[in-house]
Amino acid sequence: MIVFTQNDWAFIPYNELSSRIYSYILLLFGLCFCNLTLYALFYGIFCKYYPEIKELEFAKVMYTLKNISKSFVLSILVFMTLPQLLRVILYNEWDNDTMFFWGTVYVSIDFLGLLVVPGLARDTKIHHTVVCVLGTISAISDYRITGLHQALLALTYLSAVPYIVNTYLGLRHLNDKRVQESLISACFYIYALSILLNFWIQHMYVFYGKFTVVKLFYLLAYYLILKDDIHLMSYFRYKVNMNLSFSKDILLRLEYFMQLINKWKL
Repeated sequence: MIVFTQNDWAFIPYNELSSRIYSYILLLFGLCFCNLTLYALFYGIFCKYYPEIKELEFAKVMYTLKNISKSFVLSILVFMTLPQLLRVILYNEWDNDTMFFWGTVYVSIDFLGLLVVPGLARDTKIHHTVVCVLGTISAISDYRITGLHQALLALTYLSAVPYIVNTYLGLRHLNDKRVQESLISACFYIYALSILLNFWIQHMYVFYGKFTVVKLFYLLAYYLILKDDIHLMSYFRYKVNMNLSFSKDILLRLEYFMQLINKWKL
């Protein structure tokens, strides 16, 4: 079972620090190159099946490719890290190398987005920047020692679970309304559940034991991420309500049409 203590943060031994930082930089930029390759791959696919992508302005093309690539990578992360998550939950066994690798994978997505996607919203930029900072700190953290840093596992995993949200965001500038409408409800409910569960876990870690300055800064960083999540949730809520209104309108028209048919039969 997961154990909670009053420790603020634990870092890897000093003699391992330089090699870990070097490994982190190499891995981060290597993963960015892999993500750029995914951008090129998905652009080729979209040019074939969604030729309208060629008509989009550059910022929207890059936004589309970033979100589709992110959705693809996060879907892999969710399933590949599940065994480690179960070991943590059931046996409180934490593996530094696994946390380091998949944490860097997550950071590389947002880091590349900041570098190559123009015109990102301010809240999104702040969100990505906070992820990069927390991810860099995570890379040199020692997860074998219980502490606040272990809350990053929940923060990362539960942020990756609603990867379908990024699928929707990647498709919303394209003219496939049928697919978008089929995704919108799933996006809303999965995203909402992930945010609520994450909110509960993060506060459980922060408010267990003595409240310290480190916990305050961590909580502020989490709230910056949460602010962007809530802004996006309001967008999905609006879209879900529109879909419900549209569906009700269709049902009313269908009911009226059936009444006309019944009158004609009589």
